[in-house]
Amino acid sequence: GNLGRSWSLSGISAFDDDAVAAGAALRVTPLRFDRFAAGVEQELGYAWFAWSTPMALRLVDQTWLYTGPRLGTWGIDMSFFLPVGLSVRVIDGLMLRAEWQRSWQDYKYYNRRDHYGLAIAHQFP
Repeated sequence: GNLGRSWSLSGISAFDDDAVAAGAALRVTPLRFDRFAAGVEQELGYAWFAWSTPMALRLVDQTWLYTGPRLGTWGIDMSFFLPVGLSVRVIDGLMLRAEWQRSWQDYKYYNRRDHYGLAIAHQFP
């Protein structure tokens, strides 16, 4: 939810077959233009924390190319994450999203992982 023009607060959850995580993110977006936005985000949750620098570039209409390089924990290790995604508006607040992320747990080459995601999302005004 938006806390003002530049501030937002988000709930975060993740799960798989073995674990569940929940937390929140606070973001400030001081750079907001017609075709570009950038800010800083702090995440904090059960057994993790992270800092990221989210950025988005509007290509056409409400089609955005976005990234958010992130430094945070993966288990007890500090790790670097590099996501890249595309969000396309279908109608009103309905969005289709595709995302790829590369991560390096504990900065070891043999811990490099690629993650892929697809989503249908609804953005509330």
